[in-house]
This record gives sequence, structure tokens and C-alpha cells, in this order.
Amino acid sequence: VILSVPIETGPSFLVKRVVRAAAAWRGMKDYAGYEAYSVADSARMIFAGAGTRLSRPVYTNVDGTHHSHYGFNWRALREQVREHFDIRETLFTPFPFMRWTLNSQVWFACTRR
Repeated sequence: VILSVPIETGPSFLVKRVVRAAAAWRGMKDYAGYEAYSVADSARMIFAGAGTRLSRPVYTNVDGTHHSHYGFNWRALREQVREHFDIRETLFTPFPFMRWTLNSQVWFACTRR
């Protein structure tokens, strides 16, 4: 199983917040209504560890319910994945050498136990 999820913590969180704010400022509709983080929640996402949890808003549309990226913690998900799979490899994109610090995605290559 290969899982790909966004990195919404650490320095990546800061970069994405600035880019999303700029996109909203420029009038891009997809970013105009993006959730605003409080200062406290922003700090929690910047310094997030595997145990960091934020309340994540639930949205409903014709396809069902879903979450946005708000409060998503890839490290917490990694621990949940480890409960069911062996993670054989963890990759980061688009700059693999920078690990999780300034990347937008993390990939887990997993096998069954």
C-alpha cells in the first residue's frame, strides 16, 4: 500500500499559510474561504509532534463528509498506519533531501504485517 498525505506541520505549515493567504488576497476563489488558524493553533502546528491533535472541522457536500487540511498532522497518521502496516519506506516530495521540513507531501510505502 502506498499512502500520500500533505505535510501541514513545521516550516511547511508556515510556507503553505503564506501561499494560501497570498492566493486568497489575489482573489483565487478556492482560497478565499480557507480556515483561519488562531495564534495558538498555528504554534501547535509549527511545533507539532506525533501526539499533537487539533479539532478538525467537518464539511458536508453532495459526496458526503470530509475534512480540509486544517489541523492535519501527518505524524499522527503515521502512528495510526503503523498499527496496521509495516512502513517500509518514507519519502518526501518535491525535495526529498529536505525530509519533512520544507516539503508538501509525505509518502508511506507499506506492507501487511
